[in-house]
Amino acid sequence: MQPPLHDLAGVCLFCIGDVMAFKPNRAFKKDYNKLFKDNPATANTYLLICELADDKGRVKATEEELFTLFRIRFNNPMEYQL
Repeated sequence: MQPPLHDLAGVCLFCIGDVMAFKPNRAFKKDYNKLFKDNPATANTYLLICELADDKGRVKATEEELFTLFRIRFNNPMEYQL
């Protein structure tokens, strides 16, 4: 289990609005798998953004925050995460 991102990054992105747990559906998994075959880091970036997005698909984070969260969330960015 991953520790809460705000505890590690010093940024509380989850304090903004309601937080819903991301549950990948079949279409997401298909897209993720296709991306993963071409570029695993891109697929994992896609996964992180989907995990952080609100119910309208918006992510309230700067590029620096996304980079920090990416490094924290994925021990090995080239590893399959689903």
